[in-house]
Amino acid sequence: MRHTGWRQRRGVTLIELIVAIAVLSIMLAITTLSFANKNKPTVATLSVSAQVSALRSSAVSSGMPRTLTLRDSTGATLVTALPDGRVVSDMPNLDRVAGIVRNEGAR
Repeated sequence: MRHTGWRQRRGVTLIELIVAIAVLSIMLAITTLSFANKNKPTVATLSVSAQVSALRSSAVSSGMPRTLTLRDSTGATLVTALPDGRVVSDMPNLDRVAGIVRNEGAR
């Protein structure tokens, strides 16, 4: 028995095409946003940078060396700011001349 009202369909309909484009654009937006946030410094990095900057400013304005102990999950680190603006520490990602903490991934 043959159905006269039903034709065999070839290709895709406009609705299917619109749905596929919408799904792909949502996936693209999610991946773009997730990769955009990878290069931003974290809150912990910003607070350490702010602390080191304040320590450095205090040492330069007072003319005396200042020392600060920074604590995190890995332990404690001593940071000393000298009156000439240099910062001395054993922190691996601390820029000793600028006195700021560099993000590990942004090298």
